[in-house]
Amino acid sequence: MLSGKTKKVAALAAGYSESTARNAAAVIERPLVRLALQEVVRDAIPPEKIVQRLVEGLDAMDTVVAKYKGKITDKLAVVDLGTRLHYIDLAAKMAGYYVEGQATIEDMRKGLESRSNEELDYYLAHGHWPEEAVTSRPESLMNASGSTKRFPSRTR
Repeated sequence: MLSGKTKKVAALAAGYSESTARNAAAVIERPLVRLALQEVVRDAIPPEKIVQRLVEGLDAMDTVVAKYKGKITDKLAVVDLGTRLHYIDLAAKMAGYYVEGQATIEDMRKGLESRSNEELDYYLAHGHWPEEAVTSRPESLMNASGSTKRFPSRTR
């Protein structure tokens, strides 16, 4: 798998039978097999190399070429936003900035793209979206019953 093989090919290369190799994911995903694979990867790839590749991905560029009659007439280096976004997402996960289930940068981008310019202007001016109700008192002052009393009443 380290050399880009599919799970089935990797299982066959590791000596598993054809029937087991067809369900290679079930074998490879087992906890003990996963731990063994993690150890092999850690031995083969030092953390510094992983970090270096992340840094390189964050600076990803692409080359756009212009052709005329099948010959390249011009080249232009441009920022590869898709690749950079992928590496930002990966680096954020690896650094623990967010965990699975939390909103991703891609989710945020899609959310912003679905908003109108007026909604974005409103958010920038008010700090919340137009449809979000704003209470006059912070929620932190409300107790479980919804009352805004900060302290329980004393009974005598």
